[in-house]
Amino acid sequence: MSDLHVRIEPDRIVTATLVLRSWAAEDAAEALEIYGDRQTAVSIGLHQPVADVIEMRELLTRWDLQSSQRPVPQGLWAAEGSRTAGY
Repeated sequence: MSDLHVRIEPDRIVTATLVLRSWAAEDAAEALEIYGDRQTAVSIGLHQPVADVIEMRELLTRWDLQSSQRPVPQGLWAAEGSRTAGY
């Protein structure tokens, strides 16, 4: 896929402007801002918003485990914007 400037690695997908990567426990506080929101939680199929950072860490750990058991690019990924993205 080099003609599209996409690099697929075991734990991330990299383009010139975006990095999709595995979730990490360190992402919990920022992820809670998203998944702690009731509308977001309902729209992605959660029964209720994530309550706190501890619950968010547990959910991210489950998502990372589920994703690691699927072939890339399947799974749930953290998205980061980047102008350089490793190029």
